[in-house]
Amino acid sequence: MKTRMKLGAGWVACALALPGAALAQAQPVKGPAATAAIQWKVVKATLPAGDVDFPAGDGSMIATSQCLICHSAGTVLRQPPQPQAQWLAEIRKMRALWGAPIPVDEEEALSRYLARINGPK
Repeated sequence: MKTRMKLGAGWVACALALPGAALAQAQPVKGPAATAAIQWKVVKATLPAGDVDFPAGDGSMIATSQCLICHSAGTVLRQPPQPQAQWLAEIRKMRALWGAPIPVDEEEALSRYLARINGPK
């Protein structure tokens, strides 16, 4: 999965790192050649294991397969309660701004699930 991040005067593409490894820029480059000239090195990082799972139910497999790519279940579950329309807007924002690979045909089911487990009571 690729996403974009602002670096100095230009945009650069960066790949999502696998757990246990992170990418760090070795030598900063400015100007139009920034995208082509970036050099990366692998930096090891140990991340804590999550101890919270998504509650079972329709949509939990979508949440597990899509949300856990970038977030822990605990991070999602600690968000303020939101109705389905707001969860849908969050899902679309994550896809548009951060490149989340959530399939369009799964966003309604995921937003319904998130509103059910963490929506207004």
